[in-house]
Amino acid sequence: MKEEKSYTDNFREEVLKLLAGKTHVFRQDKQRESIDGTGASVLSNFDSQGLGPKNRFFIGRKVAYPKTDYIDWICARVKPV
Repeated sequence: MKEEKSYTDNFREEVLKLLAGKTHVFRQDKQRESIDGTGASVLSNFDSQGLGPKNRFFIGRKVAYPKTDYIDWICARVKPV
């Protein structure tokens, strides 16, 4: 019998497809904003509270996250209705 995927598993697959070819995600990326629905300032606030994606780093003056850490973070926030 085939096991049903959870909503979070399906969401993770969709995000992986959207971010295919990327190794990191920038805080100010419009594509990222469309995935999780938060603006850069909201994500900055999460970071300052220690609630954002793990392992953020800077490239110049821009904040980026490893793709896998970003996906883990966003999937942890998914709550089916």
